[in-house]
Amino acid sequence: MGFAFKRWALVGAVSGFGVVFAASAYAGYAWTPAVYIDNTNHTAEGSFVGARTSGNSVEYIGVTINDFAVTYYAQDASGTYRSCGHPGAPGTTERIEVSTISNQSWFRFKWDPNTGYCVAPLDIQNNSFMSSP
Repeated sequence: MGFAFKRWALVGAVSGFGVVFAASAYAGYAWTPAVYIDNTNHTAEGSFVGARTSGNSVEYIGVTINDFAVTYYAQDASGTYRSCGHPGAPGTTERIEVSTISNQSWFRFKWDPNTGYCVAPLDIQNNSFMSSP
Protein backbone atom coordinates (compact mmCIF):
# COMPACT_ATOMS: atom_id res chain seq x y z
CA MET A 1 0.00 0.00 0.00
CA GLY A 2 2.84 2.39 0.73
CA PHE A 3 4.50 1.74 -2.65
CA ALA A 4 1.27 2.31 -4.64
CA PHE A 5 0.61 5.57 -2.81
CA LYS A 6 4.16 6.84 -3.44
CA ARG A 7 3.93 5.92 -7.12
CA TRP A 8 0.67 7.85 -7.61
CA ALA A 9 2.00 10.75 -5.57
CA LEU A 10 5.05 10.89 -7.85
CA VAL A 11 2.86 10.76 -10.99
CA GLY A 12 0.66 13.52 -9.58
CA ALA A 13 3.66 15.67 -8.68
CA VAL A 14 5.19 15.27 -12.16
CA SER A 15 1.84 16.00 -13.83
CA GLY A 16 1.33 19.04 -11.64
CA PHE A 17 4.82 20.30 -12.52
CA GLY A 18 3.99 19.95 -16.22
CA VAL A 19 0.83 22.03 -15.79
CA VAL A 20 2.68 24.73 -13.87
CA PHE A 21 5.55 24.69 -16.36
CA ALA A 22 3.18 24.90 -19.34
CA ALA A 23 1.36 27.85 -17.78
CA SER A 24 4.58 29.86 -17.68
CA ALA A 25 5.43 29.51 -21.38
CA TYR A 26 6.19 32.77 -23.17
CA ALA A 27 4.80 34.04 -26.45
CA GLY A 28 7.50 36.68 -26.85
CA TYR A 29 8.08 40.15 -25.56
CA ALA A 30 5.45 42.71 -26.52
CA TRP A 31 5.78 46.50 -26.36
CA THR A 32 2.80 48.74 -26.99
CA PRO A 33 4.03 52.31 -26.60
CA ALA A 34 1.40 54.97 -26.22
CA VAL A 35 1.28 58.02 -28.46
CA TYR A 36 3.43 60.74 -26.91
CA ILE A 37 3.64 64.38 -27.97
CA ASP A 38 6.55 66.50 -26.76
CA ASN A 39 5.77 70.16 -27.44
CA THR A 40 9.11 71.30 -26.01
CA ASN A 41 11.19 69.29 -28.49
CA HIS A 42 8.50 69.40 -31.20
CA THR A 43 8.24 65.62 -31.58
CA ALA A 44 5.44 63.09 -31.67
CA GLU A 45 5.93 59.35 -31.41
CA GLY A 46 4.10 56.10 -30.96
CA SER A 47 2.99 52.93 -32.66
CA PHE A 48 -0.15 51.72 -34.35
CA VAL A 49 -0.36 48.84 -31.88
CA GLY A 50 0.04 51.19 -28.90
CA ALA A 51 -2.68 53.49 -30.16
CA ARG A 52 -5.07 50.62 -30.95
CA THR A 53 -4.57 48.88 -27.61
CA SER A 54 -4.64 52.01 -25.47
CA GLY A 55 -7.26 52.30 -22.78
CA ASN A 56 -8.92 55.24 -24.52
CA SER A 57 -10.58 56.10 -27.80
CA VAL A 58 -8.58 59.28 -28.37
CA GLU A 59 -5.03 58.22 -29.34
CA TYR A 60 -3.94 57.72 -32.90
CA ILE A 61 -0.86 58.12 -35.05
CA GLY A 62 -0.39 57.86 -38.76
CA VAL A 63 1.00 59.00 -42.05
CA THR A 64 -0.68 59.89 -45.32
CA ILE A 65 1.09 60.07 -48.64
CA ASN A 66 -0.40 61.12 -51.95
CA ASP A 67 0.75 62.86 -55.13
CA PHE A 68 0.86 66.25 -53.40
CA ALA A 69 2.38 65.78 -49.93
CA VAL A 70 3.39 63.53 -47.06
CA THR A 71 1.67 64.27 -43.76
CA TYR A 72 2.48 62.75 -40.35
CA TYR A 73 -0.06 63.19 -37.57
CA ALA A 74 -0.66 62.11 -33.99
CA GLN A 75 -3.03 62.68 -31.11
CA ASP A 76 -2.20 61.64 -27.56
CA ALA A 77 -4.49 60.53 -24.73
CA SER A 78 -5.03 64.13 -23.57
CA GLY A 79 -6.33 65.09 -27.02
CA THR A 80 -3.24 67.08 -28.03
CA TYR A 81 -2.89 66.90 -31.80
CA ARG A 82 0.20 67.60 -33.91
CA SER A 83 1.01 67.11 -37.55
CA CYS A 84 3.63 68.09 -40.05
CA GLY A 85 4.07 67.74 -43.74
CA HIS A 86 6.55 67.80 -46.57
CA PRO A 87 5.34 70.39 -49.06
CA GLY A 88 5.25 69.51 -52.72
CA ALA A 89 5.18 66.17 -54.42
CA PRO A 90 6.85 63.45 -52.31
CA GLY A 91 10.29 62.47 -53.46
CA THR A 92 11.86 59.05 -53.46
CA THR A 93 13.23 59.44 -49.92
CA GLU A 94 9.81 60.21 -48.44
CA ARG A 95 8.19 57.35 -50.32
CA ILE A 96 10.83 54.90 -49.08
CA GLU A 97 10.42 56.14 -45.47
CA VAL A 98 6.66 55.76 -45.55
CA SER A 99 6.83 52.34 -47.21
CA THR A 100 8.82 50.95 -44.26
CA ILE A 101 6.10 51.82 -41.71
CA SER A 102 3.92 48.82 -40.82
CA ASN A 103 1.91 47.34 -37.95
CA GLN A 104 5.25 46.37 -36.40
CA SER A 105 6.50 49.98 -36.43
CA TRP A 106 7.19 52.63 -33.87
CA PHE A 107 7.98 56.00 -35.34
CA ARG A 108 8.77 59.56 -34.34
CA PHE A 109 8.41 62.70 -36.38
CA LYS A 110 9.64 66.20 -35.64
CA TRP A 111 8.13 69.48 -36.80
CA ASP A 112 9.37 73.04 -37.19
CA PRO A 113 7.08 75.12 -34.95
CA ASN A 114 7.42 78.16 -37.26
CA THR A 115 6.54 76.48 -40.55
CA GLY A 116 4.72 73.29 -39.56
CA TYR A 117 6.96 71.36 -41.93
CA CYS A 118 8.53 68.08 -40.91
CA VAL A 119 12.17 68.18 -39.90
CA ALA A 120 14.43 65.28 -40.84
CA PRO A 121 15.18 62.66 -39.80
CA LEU A 122 12.10 60.55 -39.32
CA ASP A 123 12.83 57.79 -36.79
CA ILE A 124 11.33 54.38 -37.60
CA GLN A 125 11.79 51.09 -35.77
CA ASN A 126 10.33 47.83 -37.03
CA ASN A 127 10.34 45.11 -34.37
CA SER A 128 8.78 41.72 -33.78
CA PHE A 129 7.74 42.80 -30.30
CA MET A 130 5.30 45.34 -31.76
CA SER A 131 3.21 42.88 -33.71
CA SER A 132 -0.55 43.29 -33.76
CA PRO A 133 -2.44 41.98 -30.74
